[in-house]
Amino acid sequence: MAISGRPAIPLMLVGFGAMARTRTLLPLLTDPATPARAVSVCCLEQGEIEFQKIVLPWFSERGLPPPRYTPTPADALTLSPAPAAAVINTPNAMHASQVEQCLDAGVHVFVDRPIMLHSDDLPRLVERAAQANLLLFTGVQRRLETHFQHAYESVARQCDFGDLDTIRCVLAVGERPSSWRARHALVGGGVVIGTGYHLLDFAAWVAASRGERFGARAAGQVRFSAEHWMSPDVDPEIESSALGWVRSEGGVTISFDLSFSAPVGSVFELVDLRDRSGSRISICRDQRMRSRNPGHITHQRADGSVVTKHYNGAKITLSDALLPGDAQESRPLSDFVGKCASGGSLAEEHPCSGKASVPTWELVGRIYDLAKWQRRNAHVPTNGVRAGTP
Repeated sequence: MAISGRPAIPLMLVGFGAMARTRTLLPLLTDPATPARAVSVCCLEQGEIEFQKIVLPWFSERGLPPPRYTPTPADALTLSPAPAAAVINTPNAMHASQVEQCLDAGVHVFVDRPIMLHSDDLPRLVERAAQANLLLFTGVQRRLETHFQHAYESVARQCDFGDLDTIRCVLAVGERPSSWRARHALVGGGVVIGTGYHLLDFAAWVAASRGERFGARAAGQVRFSAEHWMSPDVDPEIESSALGWVRSEGGVTISFDLSFSAPVGSVFELVDLRDRSGSRISICRDQRMRSRNPGHITHQRADGSVVTKHYNGAKITLSDALLPGDAQESRPLSDFVGKCASGGSLAEEHPCSGKASVPTWELVGRIYDLAKWQRRNAHVPTNGVRAGTP
């Protein structure tokens, strides 16, 4: 796997989930254009049976040298030579402690999204990584896709877009929680921290570009529900739908309507951004069967005229336009490995850095806090825009 003139990066795989195998890790290990790397260790707390039945055949079928098995990250971090970087793909509730172990050992960390639960202390670990000069990245690939980057840059730089007013997030996806995702203690929630996380992450990232945050002082109303079609094996605390809004102190509102209640395998997604004059940017994906194809983008000025941009030498009118590029799930991990190999700037400002994900962590935490308060106080009469706000 070595590429001439580039150092190998010994990776420690913490967990070996299906998403990592098929959409993030596989492209990284089989693409000769990316920096060289070597997988040295695989940590599976479920045991060596999974390693023998899943991990070893997976590497063998692709002609890749197999990793060594260890039960836990703590075991792997005592090996000599120690791994240089960790790729964490485990249940959400394990992320924070595993990140901390790796940082304590001087290891760069990539962790699948969500980077950690709202009950964990992400800012503390971001600061810890910065002090140790270590990378902390997470898999929020939509920030690197052309459609979403156009929207972000337009809002951040106010290009054909004025003062941000609202961001609307709509999701209907055919998911049925299973395995550890059906256990609240491991997953931390349902549609909000699951698939809806992608849209909420983008909304928080865009709003943060204009100085807006959605922490403990943000107003809002949130309602969760768990429909009867959910399996009896799914914990009742896991929401299958979430409806509400959260407003920053600066007056920007993120509204959302998120649900698992769609035909299995299908997806409808919409992110709609408006400024205070009526300019609009919308990204929409509507597929009977989910795929890696991105959505279509529309960008209109306040007077209704459509924005035109140049991409790869082509002039594209942004009216339900399909821009170049696909979902690129492996891109955050590829960038992470590339920065580990380069020895250059640690780039805290990279869109997939842990630091850049703090606004999302705040927003998701606020949504869950508001939902909890709303359930406790459902009998209390409310009035005014701050109704439902603890």
